[in-house]
Amino acid sequence: MRPAYSCALLLPLIFIAALPAAAAQPRPSPAVERSGQGVQDGAHVDQPAALGVLQAINSGEVAAGRLAVAQARDGRTRAYAQQMIDEHTQNNRMLGKWNADSRTAPAQAKAADAARSLAMLERAKGAAFDGAYLQAMVTDHQAALQTLDNTLIPAAHDAEVKAFLQTTRDHVRTHHQLAQRLLEQLAAKRTGTTPQAEQRPPIMAASTREAGHEDWPR
Repeated sequence: MRPAYSCALLLPLIFIAALPAAAAQPRPSPAVERSGQGVQDGAHVDQPAALGVLQAINSGEVAAGRLAVAQARDGRTRAYAQQMIDEHTQNNRMLGKWNADSRTAPAQAKAADAARSLAMLERAKGAAFDGAYLQAMVTDHQAALQTLDNTLIPAAHDAEVKAFLQTTRDHVRTHHQLAQRLLEQLAAKRTGTTPQAEQRPPIMAASTREAGHEDWPR
């Protein structure tokens, strides 16, 4: 007959044996624990938060444009930068009619991204600045297109807001294409070759209206 205290002794031993297995379970990394603080493509945000993200994107482009107007050496780069200032400022004004929430984590994350991008641009000097700025514009506007498609437009429940975001997307696509073309022209200028872009219609004018582009949605 087994002693009555044998079960009582076995229980602590079973618990101790289980400790290594529990310790081996991976803990969420800080980045995973904070994953709700950023904005990811396809992430669910409500309409005010979506407009806040767009507001942060606009503000980042305006800040980068002001830096480029002051530091770019190529006149076409400066003209493009001024266009970004004018059009993204106008787009932010349009947001004033709706409840854009710039205090949400996704909007704050976009603002932080823009600040990091600006800090990198500030380190580019001389002739290298034009290429760095235009490359940043290609990258930033491509990211903005993805954010609009996957997060911001789907978040719009008001028909007028959705139409505004869709028209904004058209302008962002144009900004992206212009930056790509200018970057090609800048590279061709340095190598002495003729870019394919030279065979296309002129890409810059004194204003977007003269260039045949529509104004931002009103």
